[in-house]
Amino acid sequence: RGNVWQYLTTATFQDNGEEAYLYWWTGAWTMNKQSYVYEYVFACKTSLAVKYLPLVEKIWEKKADVK
Repeated sequence: RGNVWQYLTTATFQDNGEEAYLYWWTGAWTMNKQSYVYEYVFACKTSLAVKYLPLVEKIWEKKADVK
């Protein structure tokens, strides 16, 4: 969990210094990406969410078992 947070934070601040809001929830996106269940979830500005969601999905494929 800590590694994912660090990776996302690093990627965000390298994005032309754009301010971002990243934080953890106790949950994980379901397959349709419209709701979440237990495990991992992150949220941020809409523009950054669209940009980094594919990256987060790749991390979750290895770290989270989304049911």
